[in-house]
Amino acid sequence: MTTNNNQKLVSYLTAAEAFNEGKNIYDSLLPLVESILITKSDALHISFLALQQEINNAYHLSIPKTTLRFLLSRLNQQGKIVFSDNRTIFPVKNELNRVFWENHDKRELNIEDFFIEFSNFLLQKNIEVEFQEIKEQCCLWIFMHSIELAGFVSKGKLNINPLDYDEWIHTPQLIQFLLLINSKKTTLFETFLLIYNGALQASLLNFEPQQIDNICESGISLPNVILDTNFILRILNLQSEFDVAAANETLNSLQNGDTTFYILEQTIEEIQTSIRKFLTDIQPYTIYTNKYFRNTRIQMSGFWDAYRRGVSKTNFLELANRENLIDAIRSLFKVTFVNDFNDENISSEDITSLITSKNRNGYSEKSARHDLALIEYCRKQRRKKIRIASDIDWWVLTNDERLSYWNQYNCGEYQECLTEVQLSNLLWLHRKRNPSNGLMQTIVSLSCNTSVSYQGVTCFASKIDTYKESHKDDTSKLDKLAILLASNTLTAEDIQKINAEEDALDAMIDEKMLQKQMEQFAHEQVINASKEKVSELINENKTLTSQVTRVTAELETEKFARQIDKLALNIERSIAETNESNQQLVNLTKMREYSNDKMKSSARILAFLIVFPIIVILLFIFSSKCTVSMYTIFQSLDKWPSSLQIFLIDILFPVVIIALYYLLVVCFFGSPKPPKEAFLYLSSKFNNFRRSIVK
Repeated sequence: MTTNNNQKLVSYLTAAEAFNEGKNIYDSLLPLVESILITKSDALHISFLALQQEINNAYHLSIPKTTLRFLLSRLNQQGKIVFSDNRTIFPVKNELNRVFWENHDKRELNIEDFFIEFSNFLLQKNIEVEFQEIKEQCCLWIFMHSIELAGFVSKGKLNINPLDYDEWIHTPQLIQFLLLINSKKTTLFETFLLIYNGALQASLLNFEPQQIDNICESGISLPNVILDTNFILRILNLQSEFDVAAANETLNSLQNGDTTFYILEQTIEEIQTSIRKFLTDIQPYTIYTNKYFRNTRIQMSGFWDAYRRGVSKTNFLELANRENLIDAIRSLFKVTFVNDFNDENISSEDITSLITSKNRNGYSEKSARHDLALIEYCRKQRRKKIRIASDIDWWVLTNDERLSYWNQYNCGEYQECLTEVQLSNLLWLHRKRNPSNGLMQTIVSLSCNTSVSYQGVTCFASKIDTYKESHKDDTSKLDKLAILLASNTLTAEDIQKINAEEDALDAMIDEKMLQKQMEQFAHEQVINASKEKVSELINENKTLTSQVTRVTAELETEKFARQIDKLALNIERSIAETNESNQQLVNLTKMREYSNDKMKSSARILAFLIVFPIIVILLFIFSSKCTVSMYTIFQSLDKWPSSLQIFLIDILFPVVIIALYYLLVVCFFGSPKPPKEAFLYLSSKFNNFRRSIVK
């Protein structure tokens, strides 16, 4: 699947967005065809067969002629192409571009952001991969796993087996990255989900319109579902936390659809056997094995993850009891237990074929017989004639892709096994505008393949014990082993490799020791470089300090100069203000003197107006006619009492004299002044007069 540009990925996004907006399946498939037509829009026309081949090459599928003709007829109705004689297509360039290129740049940026962030994620793990390889492998990964839905009705028609696909070497990192961005609820995961859903829709182009209708619009129901062991264990919280959450989501979806659940007696027995085997296998190692796996980089699955999360051995032991197990299941959901089905008639050929197809260590005849019992019971319960898939009322729900794939190629008209990935994608197709959890179920199944199960844990612990025993006299190797276990460098892939290969532990120890030495050497180089850098920084700091000191002194000098200039200006301003104030004071003094002179003049005039009449009257009184009278008055004083005489002489005359004094002063100065002040004033005037004469 080539991705020389992002146009095909943008087509996936556009298709998924169109479907989520509530458009029918065919309208949401049109962008996939339009994207190819746009690349050919500069040509005058393109032949039908050439377009079919272009679509097949671009999207890695085999689109039937009837499906392509149907989609082209819809584009013709929308005026985006002219479809002539069912053989030649004439693109209407403006109409194709007008619709398809809306929000194109934004979608393309979102896609680029995803691949850039994943590339950075790999770099953080010291993994360098070409950017183009990342895009190619991610697109191939999307296609190989979104084909699950097409496999639902593809018996004998799709020559693609996802299980034969060699997973990309960095698929575990891709799974970790998807889990990370999903936990953070970022737009990156939403972008990848839309691309996945768009690829899911594209896989439907492998079928005739009638088959597409059967998948998308027939409303396939699941009235009766037989549950497989792995699904029940997850519902019982005996698997990894992420697996448990995904299984509960599937269970809730089925319960909302009024599904009736069935569990075979063989399944109950297999669950009991699995739990007992787990307890037996971990018995020798549980005391100290946990310390090997405290490393957060090691992803666990199955029973061991549940055990590490806090499900105790006592809890496991209780569920190993049949009655306790059945009670625990019934407390979670309503279920019917089937204990009268006879599995003795299962053919040995089918058992051998299934074991060969599984190709998994530990998968025994008993396990194969159990899985075939689920399929046989489902076949017996189904109606004899099934016209379309929507008529099917019995299914086996499993998360075992290999079992489902074997069943697909060894069944009648329709398979009996339905994977959770297929179920999730079907629910998405039937419930528009709801996000698909098909991608999440795919991640669940793949993350289990890249993690360590409890069998892997016990095998690894056994390998460690054997290694210790065989090298008990070689302390250097035991020291290296201790460093390896404490170094926090082991990964799930490392443990799987150690378990799979006989001498892998020695090689792994040497590899990790070399890695640690290289890391230490790199660390020492960083430290030495840091020391040199520190020395350079110290010298540079000294230079900068001296420069700062010099610049600071210059700034202080300039600052003081500015302050001096400012003070000089303030002094000049103060002198000017003082001179102005003095001038105002002189003017005020002159005005006051002028006012005093006016007051004196007015007082003199007033005193003259008063005194002059008095003097005239007195002169008149002391005229000749009054002389006798005055003399008479003075003579009569001798006749007055002595006290009255004393009063007139000692009091009245001084009062008259004082009154006359002040009257004269007012006449002279214009205002009453005490004798001392009048004397000082006259003395000052006299001195000024003398000085003026001297000058």
